[in-house]
Parts: sequence; C-alpha cells; structure tokens
Amino acid sequence: MNNQATQQQLIQADLHAQGSIEPQHEVDKRVDFLCNQMLETGQHALVLGD
Repeated sequence: MNNQATQQQLIQADLHAQGSIEPQHEVDKRVDFLCNQMLETGQHALVLGD
C-alpha cells in the first residue's frame, strides 16, 4: 500500500468516516434530524441560507 493510501485510511479512521455511502439514506437521515429539531424546539418554519 502506498503512502497516500495509508494516509487516507488514517484520516478516514480519525474522522470515523465511512468508505462509501448510500445517498438516499444520508438525505433521509438529515431530513429526519431537521424535522426532529423543529419538533423539539416548537419551530414551524425553516430558513435556508442567509
């Protein structure tokens, strides 16, 4: 294994990053998080951006 691949593996391990992802699962996870945050804080609107 070359030095760059080894370094990438170390960084990935340090960040607890996954080697691959399922995009739809990641979208669903983030939507669930935002919905739960809004419910827990009693918010009725979400502003995206500045």
